Amino acid sequence: MTQAADATVATPESGGGATATPMRRNRRDGAFRWKLILLLPAVLVVLMFTILPLVWTLGASFTDFHLFLHGFQKDVPVLFVGLDNWIGVFTDQFFWHTAKNTIVFAVSTVALELAIGLAVALALRNITRGQRLLRVWFLLPLFISPVAVGMIVGRMIFHEAVGPVNDILRDVGLAGIPWLSQAEWAMFTLILVDVWQNTSFMVLLLYAGLMSVPDELYEAAKVDGASDIQGMFKITLPLLAPVAMVAILIKGLDAFKVVDIIKVITGGGPGNSTESLTLNIFDTSVRSGDISMGAAGGFILLGIMTIFVLIVLAVSRRYVSTLTD
Repeated sequence: MTQAADATVATPESGGGATATPMRRNRRDGAFRWKLILLLPAVLVVLMFTILPLVWTLGASFTDFHLFLHGFQKDVPVLFVGLDNWIGVFTDQFFWHTAKNTIVFAVSTVALELAIGLAVALALRNITRGQRLLRVWFLLPLFISPVAVGMIVGRMIFHEAVGPVNDILRDVGLAGIPWLSQAEWAMFTLILVDVWQNTSFMVLLLYAGLMSVPDELYEAAKVDGASDIQGMFKITLPLLAPVAMVAILIKGLDAFKVVDIIKVITGGGPGNSTESLTLNIFDTSVRSGDISMGAAGGFILLGIMTIFVLIVLAVSRRYVSTLTD
């Protein structure tokens, strides 16, 4: 009787365990299907507004598609021209002139904003009174439109005839500076305006990175006899390097795509001395209607930005390894 009872009890337990596994598997499959359903809208948005335009633009770069010809005359066929557009862009001296302007602008703004942003972030970390007010104060330029910044700071403050900067220089007996009428000063003005607005972004990221560094590390370093300078180079900078790398990548990629402040302040002038790659591609594709040539230029710009990302990653790895050795 005892063995029979044990067998009777064991049988439903074993049967229950066998049926529980398929039930859990079905539950997991159902949850996975719901995850796919919930992700589907985001996937469709990315597909419609990123992947498909990218594929279409790549295809257009191998054709002779012209906005004012094929866009309004449907009976005109679009012809495949192979690498003609790519060769035309690579051999266009003006394209590489705008590429040089873009690289100068991007490297200068990122370097200045990183240096100033790091100094401000370190100062904010060590300030005990008024820190919250200063944090808000330094973030204010981020809330202003680049077009408004270009109009107010670029065109009004740096106006050569009636701008307050030149007025101050004349009041102290100095000659006014041709901020917007000479090529070198025009590029310098664009860099100053961008640094004024976007250094706040560097301050925001670097300050957040600094606040994540434990104070115990500095206390232990002081116990070991390390100075503040040694603590900065051996603790702060190595731990801050990943955050700084992200900030450099985001700001650098944004600087390579600059068009708004250049369009408002200089329009690419004087002459074409401050025209950027993005503005050149816009003029080629939209104003001139040569979509195929602009598409090829856009992908070359994408290649330049990819090289920039690879260089930043390589330099940051070497820098971190050097500091930690």
